[in-house]
Amino acid sequence: MRRSPSAERSWLHRKLEQLENLATQATTDGERTAATRARERVRQHLEDLEDPPPSSAPWDHEQTEPHWQFHVPDEWSRRVLIAVLRANDLQPYRRGRQRRETVCVQASSSVIRSKVWPDFCDQALALYGALTTVADRFMEAVFQGASVAPSAWYWTRLKRPRRVPPPRGPTRWL
Repeated sequence: MRRSPSAERSWLHRKLEQLENLATQATTDGERTAATRARERVRQHLEDLEDPPPSSAPWDHEQTEPHWQFHVPDEWSRRVLIAVLRANDLQPYRRGRQRRETVCVQASSSVIRSKVWPDFCDQALALYGALTTVADRFMEAVFQGASVAPSAWYWTRLKRPRRVPPPRGPTRWL
């Protein structure tokens, strides 16, 4: 079971005190050397906890940009969203066990609100209009004039993106 960083630090401090006592009370050179080496390893681990190395991993909790989660109900709009994200040099991903409708990305709020979301809405609406036109032509040809009036049911199901905490483990890139 993983400990929280503060619990890990306190556990390491207790272990460090025990190792220092063991090094001072050691009766042989071998015990003293082993305790000293163990003490240095624990100190190194404590230093690593205090100052973690920089990481470019998408699940790094120290990064400043927030993570966003989009829920896109159909495949075509999801493809449009992924294309818009990649056009803005963003890497979409999905966390383990998330549904296919979910697309996550790490980006600043200004990029999402000023670039990604408006572009996605424009492109998805254009795609929806084109697909509706094709579907109407198909239905007229196959069903001899029976047509379905275009509706806005899709836009009522589309949710705005929301901020989510960063993922804790590996992710699947889309």
